[in-house]
Amino acid sequence: MTVIAFDLDGTLIDCKARQITVLRVILKALHIDNVNYEEIWNLKREGFTTKDALILGGVDPETATQIQRNWEQVIEDWKWLSLDTVFYDTLPVLKMLKERNVCIGVVTARQSQRLASLQMQQLGLMPFISMFEVVDPLFASTAKAEVLKSWKVEVFIGDTEIDFQAATLAKVFFVGLSRGQRSRDYLIRSGVNIIYETLEAAMARLCIFQT
Repeated sequence: MTVIAFDLDGTLIDCKARQITVLRVILKALHIDNVNYEEIWNLKREGFTTKDALILGGVDPETATQIQRNWEQVIEDWKWLSLDTVFYDTLPVLKMLKERNVCIGVVTARQSQRLASLQMQQLGLMPFISMFEVVDPLFASTAKAEVLKSWKVEVFIGDTEIDFQAATLAKVFFVGLSRGQRSRDYLIRSGVNIIYETLEAAMARLCIFQT
């Protein structure tokens, strides 16, 4: 049986609204109102941390460091996770794969497996998933690689350089998506050479899933 694994944030679900909203709430509490949030998001898609993106956006370094700490502490609170949505093609693709007897796994770097599982249930993903694992964000690439190897994954689809590094370590075929947390240009600079804008486009081009 073919085994395919997906990253979660930026690959199967759109987390842009959550990330921007949390940042907006934190900055509002600090009475900082001169930040271009779309610009911050685009800088993060080019590989900048939240702190560095804020500094480039005009926030002083000390304040930006504290904002990033606060952001990391609350970004996975349930009230913010509820802002995530599935991409338009996620459920149709997962349904198609399951109908073709593909074993589907999801591996993501999060702080709480319980909340991630609950979120996936509420978003309607769980009926299609055979394997699910949350890894420590501090060791995401190596931890994801171990999961990919243990699942005997043939294809891993993700949206960041961390996902690519994990696939490389695990010697797994990698497909990058440029609609998530990293831009196409950044993925190319990171060494990714197979990139699609959407999951739908990736599935249409991968011969392994052709009938």
